[in-house]
Amino acid sequence: VLSGSLPPGVPAEAMAEFGRIAAAHGAAYVVDTSGAALTAALASGTVHLVKPSLRELEEFAGHPLDEPPAQDSAAFELVEAGRARMVAVTLGADGALLATAQGVLRRPAVPVTVRSTVGAGDSFLAGMIWSLARGDSPADALAWASAAGAAAISKAGTKLCTLEDVERLHAPMVGAR
Repeated sequence: VLSGSLPPGVPAEAMAEFGRIAAAHGAAYVVDTSGAALTAALASGTVHLVKPSLRELEEFAGHPLDEPPAQDSAAFELVEAGRARMVAVTLGADGALLATAQGVLRRPAVPVTVRSTVGAGDSFLAGMIWSLARGDSPADALAWASAAGAAAISKAGTKLCTLEDVERLHAPMVGAR
């Protein structure tokens, strides 16, 4: 998993090299970054999962993606073009979407009181990776990711979610698609 910004002095093209290294070792390359680093990673064709926010996807696309069909299309195009096997886009209060070769899944935001957005995207990605690593389906992984992101935003300041929080928020989603 490569998440966040590159350190000063590291060229964006390093993201493509990291992907090639992961592929050479049979590892799934997961990326959560933006700007030139995101562009370089996606150009490598080695990304298993990429998690942009809607703003980051819009920046990559070069135009606003105001409506759900445009968001779905932009994410699915990355999969179709071979830039990533899966694209999970966090949509803030509108939930999240996951594009795979089978299509696009959407999940509404989990209703919680927002106390802080610190760590929400990281928690979302952690929930998704954890679920996929267990062998869950992409739909189940999206549900776990959504629960983890919601659990994070329900905490004040930099206090992140706990497994108990995530399980509590995930429980109502079981079977709900």
